[in-house]
Amino acid sequence: MTKNITASILVLLLLSTCGIDSSELIFKTNEYRGVAVLQDDALQSQAVAAKNVRIYLTDQDRDTTRYIIYVKTDSTGGFFFDHLPEKGDRNFYMYAHYISKGVIYESTFDPVPSSPNSPPLQIAPKYRPGIRIMVKDSLSGSVVSGVKVCLFNDQSFALGADCSNSIATRTSNAAGIALFDNLKAGKYVAKVSDNIGSFPVSGFAKVTSDASKLTDADVRIQRAGISLQVIDKKSKEPVPGVNVCLFTNELLAADSICVNSLQTIVTDAYGKAFVNGLSSGKHYFVVNDTVKSIVFKGLTSTAYVTGVSPTLKFEVRSYKK
Repeated sequence: MTKNITASILVLLLLSTCGIDSSELIFKTNEYRGVAVLQDDALQSQAVAAKNVRIYLTDQDRDTTRYIIYVKTDSTGGFFFDHLPEKGDRNFYMYAHYISKGVIYESTFDPVPSSPNSPPLQIAPKYRPGIRIMVKDSLSGSVVSGVKVCLFNDQSFALGADCSNSIATRTSNAAGIALFDNLKAGKYVAKVSDNIGSFPVSGFAKVTSDASKLTDADVRIQRAGISLQVIDKKSKEPVPGVNVCLFTNELLAADSICVNSLQTIVTDAYGKAFVNGLSSGKHYFVVNDTVKSIVFKGLTSTAYVTGVSPTLKFEVRSYKK
């Protein structure tokens, strides 16, 4: 009993400093326990614990200057309100507000009875208008993480070799996303000019930013190297799962076996493969492999200049083993 009286006195003292008339509120000894997470759907990132975030109890929607009481989340995002006021004829809200790296996270929630199955409170970022870039591989269509994306507001600057005249740079996250917010409406160029490992990649996209929302755009990057597609000469169908061997020596390639090849790559479900890290010059590709009791054989060559090569169609013979 003494504990409850002491807690009520502390709450009343807090109310006197927050601009709320405590005489209008009736407190009862109930509680709300919850867990808060930072959830950024725009970046398609995993929810993380909302650490050291203020959760306000207020009767003024989205007003942190006029609140009844607040608590801070712990290292796991957990928080605890006790002695919640009865609503009477008033509506009460829980309001979360947090700023991280210049991004404002906030959400409003209705207090509900504590439950062990209550879902986490998701605190979402309030991005200002801008551009959301998705970086994808031009061959596979898969997202590409960890590359630098530069944003230009002048197309002529984007033609340069680097990002020295860009207005902002971001690194694509695990979902391949680079987000630029708080932009004025207008035309921009997003450019990727980076290395994956020791291999250069590049790509760009022209984007018109909307003044009222995030604008989505893809930048499809190209890798320096040779892309090829193995085709069955008889059926004209792609050949998946077959080994392709690379040579720079014509005599070794002429043996039509993969002994002493520089590199062996396997075609994907569409019969495609990509090889990079090449020097300029002539390159030879050999197929001498068996897939599901069918033998595929072939030899082709191509001249390569450092950069991005168009897809090489590689026709091979096939026969049953």
